[in-house]
Amino acid sequence: ELIGAKKSKSVVVLPFDNYTGSNELEYFVAGMHASLIGAIGRLSGLRVISKTTTNAFRNTEKSISEIASELGVDTVIEASVLGLGEKISLQVKLVDAYPEEKQLWIQDYVEDKSQILNLYNTVKKEISKEINVLLTPEEERILSKSRTVNREVYDAYMRSYQFWDDFSEESLIKASDYFSGAIEKDPDWAPLYTGMATVWMSFAQQSFEAPSVAYPVVYECLEKALELDPDHADTHFLIAMTAFLNQWDWAKSEREFLKALAANPNEAMTRIWYAHLLCILQRPDEGLTQAQLAFSLDPLNPFVQLLFSFTLSHAGDYEAAQASAEQFL
Repeated sequence: ELIGAKKSKSVVVLPFDNYTGSNELEYFVAGMHASLIGAIGRLSGLRVISKTTTNAFRNTEKSISEIASELGVDTVIEASVLGLGEKISLQVKLVDAYPEEKQLWIQDYVEDKSQILNLYNTVKKEISKEINVLLTPEEERILSKSRTVNREVYDAYMRSYQFWDDFSEESLIKASDYFSGAIEKDPDWAPLYTGMATVWMSFAQQSFEAPSVAYPVVYECLEKALELDPDHADTHFLIAMTAFLNQWDWAKSEREFLKALAANPNEAMTRIWYAHLLCILQRPDEGLTQAQLAFSLDPLNPFVQLLFSFTLSHAGDYEAAQASAEQFL
């Protein structure tokens, strides 16, 4: 339903409202929120605020206009999950923030759970149309791809989200167990292998496993993920990270960071790590450009803040680096 005709180039997807009647399904609702941000983030003509900053506005009393002003965006996406069972019931609203709040578009979706990946593509395509974002031929190609997913597999994938950002050994083991079970049921879905690689890389980084044990698993999983889906941004990001942190192959790392950014230009963590690499390569001006872009996408992410200050110091602006570090603290 078209309500207005406002055109926009920047957006924040607010945390989804859980109207399923079950708090136990919050993990799935949070996973849907993160997945939609990732899907919309692939649109190169749109600036999309990242998940960590977006989640800071969960249960906020701030108005849509206040949130949009704080983040420097034109448009806000609100979504409500109304039902989660064999079918998913989702309502998506597009709200213009300026000069006053005005609902531009609203759509209800009811889809079988196995179609959830195609649902994200549908929502992304309709949003790009409503806010007049032109799709590149590559984006059109990717949007034309479709895939069903086993319901139990997707549920396990969503449950793993609860543990990805908690780097305790116990949480990483739980995430690994979910991925193992999901891979047994669907061995042809690339994100499962990228997720498993993330877990094993964390095992090595946190010293829960020796690198000689962990990294062969990481490389095997990434090779499989790339074989299944060469367009997956997270896979290229993780290949870049392993080349950076374990192989010290700077050229390979840069190539893979650029592939990841081509697939998802709105991924702040990719940009801030690429900025870090550029500083090591003695290209601080380029690094600062990437860091500023990362900060604009995820300004409330503590890790982005940390490496943003680091990049400022590498660029020689020590006063700004100190001032930003003090502000973030």
